[in-house]
Amino acid sequence: MNKFSLSPLLKSAFAHYFIKTIAIYFLIAGTFFISFAQQPAGFQDNIYDSGFEGANGIAFDDSGRAYIWEKGGKLYCRTLNGTKYILLDIGDEINNATDSGLKGFALHPNFLTNGYFYLLYDVDRYHLFNFGTPNYNPNANDYLNASIGRITRYTIDISNFNSIIPNSRLVILGKSPTDGFPLIHDTHNVGSLVFGTDGTLLASCGESSATNSDPGSDNTTYFQQALADSILKSDDPNTTSVNENENVGSWRAQMVNCLSGKVIRIDPLTGDGIPSNPFYDSTAPRSAKSRVWAMGLRNTFRMTLKPKTGSHSPSAGNPGTLYVGDVGSFRREEINVISSGGQNFGWPKFEGMEESTDAMVYYPFNRETEFSLPITHVRPIVDFRNSSARAYVQTQIREIGTTTPNAVPGIDFRGMCSIGGIFYEGINFPVEYKGRYFHGNFSNGDDPARSWLHSFTMDTNDELAESHSFLTNALGVTGMAVNPVNDYLYYVSYGGSVREVKYDTGNQPPIAKATQDVKYGISPLTVQFDGSLSIDPENGILTYSWNFGDGSAISTNVNPTHIFTTPNPNPTRYDVTLTVTDDQNQSTNVTLIVSVNNTPPIINSTTVDHMNVYVNTRDTTVALQADVTDIETPTAQLAFKWETNLHHDTHFHPNPIDTHQNSSFTMSPLPCDDEIYYYNVKLTVTDELGLSTVKTKNIIPDCGQIYVDTEMPSIPTNLQLVNVSTSKISFSWTASTDNVGVAVYEIFMNDVKIAESSNTNFTAKSLQPSTFYLFKVTAKDAAGNVSPQSVGLGVSSADLPTTDQAIYGDALGTDWQNFSTITSLNIANSSPQYINTRSIKVTNPKAGEALILSYSGFPIDTTGYKNGIDFWVYNEASISYPLQFQAFSTNSGSGGSILGVSAEAHKWTHFLFDWETLGNLKQVGKILIRLNQTQNESIYFDEIKLVHCADMVSVQSGNWNDSTTWSCGRLPISTDIITISAGHKVSVLNGVTATLRILQLLGTCDVQTGGIFNLKNY
Repeated sequence: MNKFSLSPLLKSAFAHYFIKTIAIYFLIAGTFFISFAQQPAGFQDNIYDSGFEGANGIAFDDSGRAYIWEKGGKLYCRTLNGTKYILLDIGDEINNATDSGLKGFALHPNFLTNGYFYLLYDVDRYHLFNFGTPNYNPNANDYLNASIGRITRYTIDISNFNSIIPNSRLVILGKSPTDGFPLIHDTHNVGSLVFGTDGTLLASCGESSATNSDPGSDNTTYFQQALADSILKSDDPNTTSVNENENVGSWRAQMVNCLSGKVIRIDPLTGDGIPSNPFYDSTAPRSAKSRVWAMGLRNTFRMTLKPKTGSHSPSAGNPGTLYVGDVGSFRREEINVISSGGQNFGWPKFEGMEESTDAMVYYPFNRETEFSLPITHVRPIVDFRNSSARAYVQTQIREIGTTTPNAVPGIDFRGMCSIGGIFYEGINFPVEYKGRYFHGNFSNGDDPARSWLHSFTMDTNDELAESHSFLTNALGVTGMAVNPVNDYLYYVSYGGSVREVKYDTGNQPPIAKATQDVKYGISPLTVQFDGSLSIDPENGILTYSWNFGDGSAISTNVNPTHIFTTPNPNPTRYDVTLTVTDDQNQSTNVTLIVSVNNTPPIINSTTVDHMNVYVNTRDTTVALQADVTDIETPTAQLAFKWETNLHHDTHFHPNPIDTHQNSSFTMSPLPCDDEIYYYNVKLTVTDELGLSTVKTKNIIPDCGQIYVDTEMPSIPTNLQLVNVSTSKISFSWTASTDNVGVAVYEIFMNDVKIAESSNTNFTAKSLQPSTFYLFKVTAKDAAGNVSPQSVGLGVSSADLPTTDQAIYGDALGTDWQNFSTITSLNIANSSPQYINTRSIKVTNPKAGEALILSYSGFPIDTTGYKNGIDFWVYNEASISYPLQFQAFSTNSGSGGSILGVSAEAHKWTHFLFDWETLGNLKQVGKILIRLNQTQNESIYFDEIKLVHCADMVSVQSGNWNDSTTWSCGRLPISTDIITISAGHKVSVLNGVTATLRILQLLGTCDVQTGGIFNLKNY
């Protein structure tokens, strides 16, 4: 039995953290075990193949060939008849230490015709810096050091699918140390490769940081070597940018200019970013930000594309919906859904549904300006660990399978290593399994409850509808795939074997498949047959029986050769039947045709040969006629079959088959949008002996003309709340479809039409707080055809605010982000302090610089924030300092009035601007404080906020230090105008100071010993 020695670094890891922090693969090398997986009745979980050393994943091509790869760099191909061979071995290039290795594999969508396949792996540092040099040694390695992750493409020889075309290797990403995924640790590295619906290539990579809290410079990582090699970028002394230094540990997941902790989307031919990516830079298509698709991920080992999602056009920026397994740290495991570009999943600030409180969220090396900002967190659809599994459904966190209110139905589960999964769209499983998402959790088997492969029913919003147990004690799941030939589910178990899961309540008959190298020719005709593609679902021994249809002896060979001889020169047909029998004596057969002294028909031309487009303004009727000849058969004895199918993206809508020699069909107008539409005309001509010839033609609609439209659009669906405030409600919906295109959407509120929108979102404004509203939407096309109303979306507007909205206090308020243009900025300063221990410090301000704070979500409704914006400034200089203040309606929109103010010398100055002074803004998305004078001393800012309640016009009897006394729940301050109502009495208690601007005393004010009553009447 092989032994594996842990490095001192890994030995120090927490024991309960063993699987994920050391390596998913540690336990697989040379390990033998017996799995007693349990599954629902009727399912079988059997060995498909074994004997691997660190098997890491499996994929199938459309012909049913399996591709199984080991983390050490070997790629196997396994044919349907069980033959297995090594297709490729790049072991000298692979970093095979602990959690590193060959991770991802993907077949090009056109693999069977172009032979392209792609690999994603961790590169051995020795290979990275020495390959191609005279002294390169393929047996040497340098595993435990800084390196990169790489994507390469190879081309298989499609004439046999058992060899690689020489010199076909092409590096797509990672051509140099500065071009790959930065790897500075032996875990959290590269993960999956997936092709999008649009043909773009998506790849995942973890943040490659230390397994403990890592703000950068962790001595268990290889950060120093990575900086020296420029694998990690360091600060450029010629720039003031704080976004350059990548030595920030886990926080690389939040750097758009770094590939760590990301899912990227690239051109599979060049490795360049796609122009429709969210951060694409046309001047630098190979830059990290040009390639980034999603961010804020910790360890995305496996991801899969949800079927029937995405656009076929890369320019649409919609490769499809990705389901991602993200391995957690100490708190929660995640199943994430990436539905659009630019989404941020929050790591390391968030783990699971909530913000992390671990030391990992501490800011790296005084870079709070970059990383203290609240991240717009896309919550996982499911999180789990040691307590109840949870789902995020309809903006609520709900437990799974418990008795708590609103719990998601199904089974609860535990786990500590979220791997990833696939969707099942096959027909072998019972119908209720079709469309389910299967997800695996990796475990070494010590706790069978954590060694599982579950299935999940998802709704149309990609939210969990029900959780189902599937395979328990499914040890070490590291990859899954479905074979398109038999629709069985396969998973890699613990690195040593591949398992096959099928539904079969009894022995199933074998599947007979037969091929022939020639179909016709002159007698004597030699034909090579092959039955090796036949399979037995139970992997039993098959026997073969060939009946050649000419009276000769039966052959029991799997691939016999037979000579057909006719007694005369007349065309003769032989039906060749292969019967395949399994070891349970169940049989199936398949028949081939051999036509001797015969040739197939010739289709010389058809009436649609030169018809590339048709007029798309009306129904177009096309004649179907063909000029056909056959050497042996009169035309009248030929069989004609016309198929005229409308193709839409990846499916088609069939018309009835027409068997007339001469006929016609009608093409209807089609939409001119991003979808793919065309008519396919297919003619099959067959002679009397069964030989056929096929000719096809695609005809596309001409989208340059307009026609009369009488078809209404489909009903808008999936109305979803986007944002709600006291006076506004924003919502969105799924776009309707139309034969031409939707022109506008009509918006109804409480069954009254209030607006039209050309987008699939709308914001209703000027609403009343705490009021219920019912919204519905209809779709209308350019011809005026209107769909029925959608299902209603009922929403209550928010209550009026009860507290101030902090923009900046001791830390940035919720969703506010700093976009300062100041040279030196510190948001953790402690001297001088105003509130608690922090204020914003601006060092050596220069004239024209500005502190800019922007709200990352929807702008804040000013309703209820009655007195405007309030803030404090401390000026270290000996003279007053001039400032300009301006508020903006959105984070990128127009601003209100520009206000000039002055900060007094050597003191905290308080400013309060009301809404009228600010320009009567109805909402606030950004504020700007501009510095108008260069000075050597520092400026401090603190307690920037929207003031909820500063109009304290009435008070009940009580004490000023009692928050229940005042309508705003706080003590009066120097800007307050206070009225003590007649008959009421308030007290200033011992040690309490009440300071106000104007007092209208209709009742009684009682100042106790030690209390202070300070009236600033100015």
